[in-house]
Amino acid sequence: MHLQQEIIISHGTRLELLRPDVQTGKVSTVIATDVFGSIRSLAAFRLTGGTKDYAIVGSDSGRIVILDYDPKTSSFVKLHQETFGKSGARRIVPGQYLATDPKGRSVMISAMEKAKLVYILNRDAAANLTISSPLEAHKNAAIIHHIVGLDVGFENPMFAALEVDYTESDQDPTGEAFNNADKMLTYYELDLGLNHVVRKWSEPTDPRANLLVQVPGGRLASSDRYDGPSGVLVCCEDHIIYRHMDVPQHRVPIPRRKHPLGDPDRGLIIVAAVMHKMKGAFFFLLQSEDGDLYKVTIEHEEEDVKSLKIKYFDTVPVASSLCILKSGFLFVASEFGNHYLYQFQKLGDDDDEPEFSSTSYSSFGMEDPRAPLPHAYFRPHPLDNLVVADEFESLDPILDSKVLNVLPNSDAPQIFTACGRGARSTFRTLRHGLEVEESVSSDLPGIPNAVWTTKRKEDDPYDSYIILSFVNGTLVLSIGETIEEVQDTGFLSSAPTLAVQQIGADALLQVHPHGIRHVLADRRVNEWRVPEGKTIVSATTNKRQVVVALSSAELVYFELDLDGQLNEYQDRKAMGSTVLALSIGEVPEGRQRTPYLAVGCEDQTVRIISLDPESTLETISLQALTAPPSSICIADMLDASINKSQPTMFVNIGLQNGVLLRTVLDPINGQLTDTRTRFLGTRPIRLIRVQIQRNPAILALSSRSWLNYTHQNLMHFTPLIFENFDYAWSFSAELSPEGLIGIAGSTLRIFQIPKLGTKLKQDSIPLSYTPRKFITHPSNHYFYLIEGDHRVLGEDAASKRLNELRQQGKKIDDEVVNLPPEVFGRPKAPAGTWASCIRIIDPIEAKTVALIPLEGNEAAFSLAVVPFSARNSELHLVVGTAADTFISPRSCSSGFLRTYKFTDDGAGLELLHKTETDDVPLALMAFQGRLVAGVGKALRIYDIGKKKLLRKVENKTFSSAIVTLATQGSRIIVGDMQESIAFAVYKPPENRLLVFADDSQPRWITAMTMVDYNTVAAGDRFGNIFVNRLDSKVSEQVDDDPTGAGILHEKGVLMGAPHKTKMLTHFHVGDIVTSIHKVSLVAGGREVLLYTGLHGTVGILVPFISKEDVDFISTLEQHMRTEQSSLVGRDQLSWRGYYVPVKAVVDGDLCEAFARLPGTKQSSIAVFRASRARLATLPNRSLNYPTRSLITLKDHKYTAHATAKGQGRNGQVKSNGLELDLATPKELGGTGKGENPEQLFAMGYAGRMGKADSVKNAVVYTSVHIGEPKEMGGFGLAVDIKVEGVEEDVLKAGHEACPYSRALQHGVVTCQYLHSLAFSKSIWMALITDMKFRLNLDVSNDEALQSLSVNSLVSLARRAFRGPKSWTHSTSSSKPVVSRRHVLHIPNTRNHGAVLLAGGKYLLLRLPTTLECWSVLQDRRMWEYRPHVEWENYRIMRVAEEVTNGGNVVVLMICLNSSIATHFPLLHSVDAPTRPFAYEFFHPRICGDLAAVGMRFGEAILLINWRTGQNIELPAPSIVFDLDFIPGHLIVIEGNRGGGSTVLSIWSEACFAQFWRTGQQPQSQSSPPPLIRRNITVPFARNILQTQLSVNAHPFYDDKYLLWVFASSAIPNFLGRSGGSSIATSYNITLTGPACTMSLKQTNSLNLGQGFREIGWCGVSFSGHIMVSISMQPRRQNVILPLGQLSKYQNALDTFAKFPNAQQISAYSGALTYLRPEANTIVVEYYD
Repeated sequence: MHLQQEIIISHGTRLELLRPDVQTGKVSTVIATDVFGSIRSLAAFRLTGGTKDYAIVGSDSGRIVILDYDPKTSSFVKLHQETFGKSGARRIVPGQYLATDPKGRSVMISAMEKAKLVYILNRDAAANLTISSPLEAHKNAAIIHHIVGLDVGFENPMFAALEVDYTESDQDPTGEAFNNADKMLTYYELDLGLNHVVRKWSEPTDPRANLLVQVPGGRLASSDRYDGPSGVLVCCEDHIIYRHMDVPQHRVPIPRRKHPLGDPDRGLIIVAAVMHKMKGAFFFLLQSEDGDLYKVTIEHEEEDVKSLKIKYFDTVPVASSLCILKSGFLFVASEFGNHYLYQFQKLGDDDDEPEFSSTSYSSFGMEDPRAPLPHAYFRPHPLDNLVVADEFESLDPILDSKVLNVLPNSDAPQIFTACGRGARSTFRTLRHGLEVEESVSSDLPGIPNAVWTTKRKEDDPYDSYIILSFVNGTLVLSIGETIEEVQDTGFLSSAPTLAVQQIGADALLQVHPHGIRHVLADRRVNEWRVPEGKTIVSATTNKRQVVVALSSAELVYFELDLDGQLNEYQDRKAMGSTVLALSIGEVPEGRQRTPYLAVGCEDQTVRIISLDPESTLETISLQALTAPPSSICIADMLDASINKSQPTMFVNIGLQNGVLLRTVLDPINGQLTDTRTRFLGTRPIRLIRVQIQRNPAILALSSRSWLNYTHQNLMHFTPLIFENFDYAWSFSAELSPEGLIGIAGSTLRIFQIPKLGTKLKQDSIPLSYTPRKFITHPSNHYFYLIEGDHRVLGEDAASKRLNELRQQGKKIDDEVVNLPPEVFGRPKAPAGTWASCIRIIDPIEAKTVALIPLEGNEAAFSLAVVPFSARNSELHLVVGTAADTFISPRSCSSGFLRTYKFTDDGAGLELLHKTETDDVPLALMAFQGRLVAGVGKALRIYDIGKKKLLRKVENKTFSSAIVTLATQGSRIIVGDMQESIAFAVYKPPENRLLVFADDSQPRWITAMTMVDYNTVAAGDRFGNIFVNRLDSKVSEQVDDDPTGAGILHEKGVLMGAPHKTKMLTHFHVGDIVTSIHKVSLVAGGREVLLYTGLHGTVGILVPFISKEDVDFISTLEQHMRTEQSSLVGRDQLSWRGYYVPVKAVVDGDLCEAFARLPGTKQSSIAVFRASRARLATLPNRSLNYPTRSLITLKDHKYTAHATAKGQGRNGQVKSNGLELDLATPKELGGTGKGENPEQLFAMGYAGRMGKADSVKNAVVYTSVHIGEPKEMGGFGLAVDIKVEGVEEDVLKAGHEACPYSRALQHGVVTCQYLHSLAFSKSIWMALITDMKFRLNLDVSNDEALQSLSVNSLVSLARRAFRGPKSWTHSTSSSKPVVSRRHVLHIPNTRNHGAVLLAGGKYLLLRLPTTLECWSVLQDRRMWEYRPHVEWENYRIMRVAEEVTNGGNVVVLMICLNSSIATHFPLLHSVDAPTRPFAYEFFHPRICGDLAAVGMRFGEAILLINWRTGQNIELPAPSIVFDLDFIPGHLIVIEGNRGGGSTVLSIWSEACFAQFWRTGQQPQSQSSPPPLIRRNITVPFARNILQTQLSVNAHPFYDDKYLLWVFASSAIPNFLGRSGGSSIATSYNITLTGPACTMSLKQTNSLNLGQGFREIGWCGVSFSGHIMVSISMQPRRQNVILPLGQLSKYQNALDTFAKFPNAQQISAYSGALTYLRPEANTIVVEYYD
């Protein structure tokens, strides 16, 4: 029987099981699990006579653990856990080394010093594995270097150990005993009879021995022949020795490369080894530290060794472990970088490689054991005996990283990492998503609107047809050796197709707008036609069922009978609202039908309809949505987190706003539960059910394509890294049995997804040396990376040395010299020798742009991009280097700050000068137009000079090297190598650099980032992440001290700074943190802390703000600590608090394991949590009804209107002439002096009886009770009714027909839906999130939406719609209420123009020649942009911006002018062409792909398509006052200054189609007419000086916009006249239909009157709050006017909110931006 071999690997804190495929040679991950401990050793063993292996794990838990793999649950099972010592990585606690007896009878676990324990392994009567108590094999005062189990057959188990006794060395102060200490090879024997371990044999061996390798031995059970001679191979420096008790030793030299630059005095050691046994033979593969593999063989006769032989085999990456599989593969677990699976081509027996034998030396090489043997050499070569079968990606080690979104057409940031060591280093781009392999790409004759594939028969192995639907027809393609069009399929080709299905055993089905075609196997067609005047608008099918929705909002249901006939169900279901989407699941195996249909309607609901014969087309349940559905898909998918035994039925609902809802459909009662949401993109979602690796999956198409699939029994939802598709379907052909077919525009693509389960796709760029750090350019997409390797010859140094050898007449083997360094490494050099360079990388093209080597034995250690103020903020690259550097202790002959100037738009560097320093500059950073440098222990600020950098100020109070720097404002955060984080401040008046706060405990800092102005997150060298915060009062005190004198006079605390930071959180991540970033990983999402680790870890820390979330997740963590014990026996809480107790951090990795718990444990945790929190049992965001349906009215026969004013129950109500005063009843705490709603309801219900004669004598008594219900909180109603004078049957019939009774029994759609909207936080969350993405609503990240209450969310929406309350209600005695304030410290704010970009995250500063983008929350500059133009004397005059992608992307149009009167419209962030014009531009605007700007003094408009680079000059009939866009339309205000009419004109994009297409420019006579042209009534038309407009999208409707037109005749005083008048007019714009036709309706016209002098328009919000600039005493004021309420405040300016320094008003939040030049700050304020 053939047994599958797997590979178990450890990543330090994770265990993985890999399974190589013998046929394909590919490796797949079977399971990966966190162990919540540090794995120190790993070994496998098999009991004698057994057929399976077990794994033994040594860790820092103080326990030995034996694991088994359970293939049924795909998990590791802990069989035994035995405690032997304390937890933690300690010298004398075993766990560092493991050795097993080859026969599986015992195991030895050893510490690094003294302690060794032996456990006996056996079986009990039930054949279960047993483990004994430990037996000691300790040796005091002994350092253990390695242990191994000896192969002695079935004799007593024996172990070998390399030990050094340090007893004499401790007692000898001269050190002579240490130098003469012997390294002993000791044998320990386990006496199975006496159950005791004895030291059997001990002899000195080579003092540089480092590794032992087991040699086969022992007598075979089936014969008297021996497997081998037994004993061990002792791997020493430069030699391999065979040793065993009482037998001669054999020694051979380790061959070394014959390289002209090789150092003959350099020692060579073995770092990894593996032994492989074959029938009657065995061999060893040993690997040197250079990566060279050696094949070692032993010639022997029985137990007598004749010779030891060694030869070069191949070169592979340096491994931490090697594993040979019986299937002929070698797995190389690389020490750094990717792991590899190699396949043996041959065993190296018949090549010409020289072989070195012990018999070639006297006494088998042991004549003088302490004398070295002569060097043996070999000539390295490319792979010969091995071939690469698979590569297993690994990020280990990550040395630096950045998180940015630089790739085009990407809506999520990428993680850029510098990985690897030496010549195998790489620069990697990590993108979240699945890799896609494309096999076919073909252009189509048109643009399809859908695609399907289908088989002819149910049992066909592959698809037969591809069906493409177009607007006016259908195209059918056959799949064979070629793909070609076919006509005889029975499909209707003259109409578009809505659905295609292979139905029954051998028939096909086509649904088109006018009917259904059932194509039988003999090509006969049965057709069902739609009733006249109706069409099919949606359809869904499976192999036995068809449901179509008609344009009349009716559902028609068909089912296939046993004879293959498609039958229509007799009744049709009226939905009451237009059907937008349908879905039914696949028919379950062995069933006739699927029982449920999901219907999505225009009224923003999804209803579950029964297809069961007993209740066909009855509504079972309903779910309210936040937007109309665009697609629905029902799929049965396995998700072990919900049900481990069988698939779960999911209803996936795609909305038109790009949000996906996933709801569980109960297969028993059809109820919807457990709804979860995810934002997929900006386009309406299209869902397709597909097959991936023989399992059902769902493809979701939006502005990004996503795949929902099951992998390792868990649900995954991952984007595809591929072009966005418009339509897709599954595809199966011989060459692509599990492919997919997609449509992108007019291109058809066939592709497959090769590897599921991967979270990140990696793209690599090779590097020359080990990367150290890299940085981004603020205004282009290039990365600047420094590399450096110690003890390595650089390319220039190697070339120079080779030339010297050639001049000396030595022969050079060029073939060896030119071997690729990424495989064979670079020549080694003595300590203090460095190879280093600066590399410029283009991440978009994934290539190296330039490489600048460093000469003079310099190595780069730090870099920064600095905009030096002394050079007009011109950007420079400063690189910190050092010459002749030694690592420990750190020293150098000289340090340097190399200053480079950027050339070729950043693609090149020009060295300006070098500045010498006295130590290694390990940290650099730009700071207020200067350079901050951490040079050794000194913190310095440099400014740029002509010949070098000029030191301005210095602080030398740091105790060790400065390794990290960060800044905000005037504050500098310093990371000390050994003394944690310090806060420093620069005080320019006194030129002081002062440290005013630090940490209370020392830490070895490795990475750091600022969370906010007072908070810093950092990682240390021991795998901890912590967050420290400075007291805000101390922070304010330091900022308010202008000179720093107060800090100088404060007394230090604990021999440090006068103030200490407070630790907020602490968490042990188990990896050395190399970088931390505060980023948002999804557009508009919450910011998180993303960190990377040296071992390749990428992790995030997510902030929780809601106390409910904290309580929930903390409780779950407590349960998981109990239910999910560590695989290595480590206590999770002590592991996460390794050095400091864990604080305020929940272990997400542990909580994630909840999904893998058995269902019973999951249920017990959920029940406990529910009972503790007293959670409501109603499903989230779903409205479930046990009855048939909600009532939906066909029409409205009569409507009663009512209006309530005042304080609710104590207000007034009126309806159709009836007016009543309301009062709360005395029983509820009111006065009772008035009517109440219960009385009115009782009267209405009592008067509900009909007008027939049978009820003319009826008397109805009703009682309406109000009180607290039992089932839920709040208040409820109960109704008692008593009727006299009516027969019982008449009463019953009346009750069933009564609308009031129906409303009470069935519910009212409007009431139920509005109740859901009003009280469901999730719905308001979705609404606000939608507003953020559509409008870039100013909801900054510190205003965490999750933590807000429903009322707060409603207030946000109300603020966007109506504006801040405190503006509207401001009086002369009240001031606007500021709810939130952000202060940005901007150097020299004079001559700045500040614009808060939509979304509220970033501020755009317009300087005379540059643009700067500042983060509002972080108070730091994100980037600077300087227009790339040929002439120097230019100024930025005007800027237009459009913010997209949830506030994270901005497209800019910049209007420039120059001293030579040439003007440019320049579009930033895109490759749009520029062209000079001889006139100035005004009113630039951007919307989508279009940009527009006025020119020729208002006589023309320049239209630009910035994606294609085309432009059109549109003549204007009169002077253009202003212009703007709404999607697909251009809006222009034009007229004549000083007289004439003012006209509002609107063009659609289609008006200019012919000019875009032909490239011709419109002339005055051929200028396209506008769609709408309307005169604006202005009472002062003859004196118009300015007219402006503003367009804002409606917060709640996608198709509605509000247009404000503002006209003024104000006359400035400098003209010698005064007075004037202003008018504001608003219009509602509605876009309707697929062609986006427009309707325009004037809603308001407000004459602002003649009371405003020198009025200037500054902006208007959607709510109608206009900010105008008015000349008022004592100075000019900016005033907020609530246009909707001007009638109340006419000519009373003192009642309005005044904002003297305000620059801008935000469109939706009402945020104001202030410029304060005197304080060099810009303030952004939000108001209540």
